[in-house]
Amino acid sequence: MNHLTTMRTMFHALIFATMSLCFFAPDASAQDTSKRVIILKFDTLDVDTDLMDTFYSELHERVDAHEQKKVVPGGDVSINEMALTMGCPDGPTTECLVQLQDFVEGDQLLFGSVQRADDIHLFTVKIFDFNTQSFEATMEDQTVDGDTQRVKKAIPALIDGLLYGDVGELGIKVAGNESYDIFLDGELVAKSSTALDNLPLGEHVVVVRSTSGEEQTQKVILTKDEPANLTFNFAGATAPGDDGGKNKLLLPGAALVVAGVAGIGFGTFQYLNYRNDATWLNDNTTCAGSPGVAASSPDCQTPAFSSSDAAQEYQNDFNKDYEQQRTRAIIGWSAGSALTVLGGALIYMGGKKNEATSMSTTKNKLKFNVVTTQSYQGLQLQGSF
Repeated sequence: MNHLTTMRTMFHALIFATMSLCFFAPDASAQDTSKRVIILKFDTLDVDTDLMDTFYSELHERVDAHEQKKVVPGGDVSINEMALTMGCPDGPTTECLVQLQDFVEGDQLLFGSVQRADDIHLFTVKIFDFNTQSFEATMEDQTVDGDTQRVKKAIPALIDGLLYGDVGELGIKVAGNESYDIFLDGELVAKSSTALDNLPLGEHVVVVRSTSGEEQTQKVILTKDEPANLTFNFAGATAPGDDGGKNKLLLPGAALVVAGVAGIGFGTFQYLNYRNDATWLNDNTTCAGSPGVAASSPDCQTPAFSSSDAAQEYQNDFNKDYEQQRTRAIIGWSAGSALTVLGGALIYMGGKKNEATSMSTTKNKLKFNVVTTQSYQGLQLQGSF
């Protein structure tokens, strides 16, 4: 019995151990998949110590913030010193770096150099992965122009560009009356306002050149999480802080709309008048020729309708007024509609944002024609925007 009990106990223990391994093994494997990164000392030339302190601080902070990396100790020497120790005459080549794997406690080496000439700083940064025996990322001779504070501002973008790749976004708006060529770091990228993405992070130079030869240049620092925007204003464009006269269009536009509505109202008033007068004339002309109806209508007592001849004479005079009222109604409607459309167009252009304010006569035209046909008489508005 004791022997059988012992075997059962061992069997249960084996099952429990197997279940435990199955349950905890995934967690153990997923516990830490970060690559250990050793940040070596950078080779420098004529670079302020304060700037390098900022550079090292940003390097450690941003590498540690990467979800697949963590910084580990061991970076007290430069890559050139390590290559010299290993007897690599050609410097830190791939073959030389592979030999360092047995001497460092890390998965990756991050190294490079920073040099300064006048107000230009030159950054070279590389990440070598021992597992793949290749460079995971490289940044060769990236320049930053400006004083120390500007360079410090650009450092986070440079490091993020190394860690995350080309994720920069840049919007370029060009305002003016000509055609333009847009260059990014010397390369033609567009012919008009544009939005660019998947750009390297860090500093870039944007040049915009007009067909007349005028040229403007701006520098921009692209960061990982914040798209940048540049605006270039050429001759005839809206200056920064100026609405280019767009708001000045709102007042006359509103005045034209009011005048247009008044014109439509005037035309409607004339229409109702001539319709009422025509109905009145028709009724009373009939009554003038019908003595039986005349007795029941006070209007039939009017001297003009005392006889058919008098009524006919009155009607001839009235027809002239009738046609005048009809013409005034048509003109009121046509002119009112035209003014309303024109005023609405001015209000639309006055409130519209981010467009050139110059109104080209070839693109924006308003033309009034007097149209007279057998079926229509009045004003006709033709326009294009």
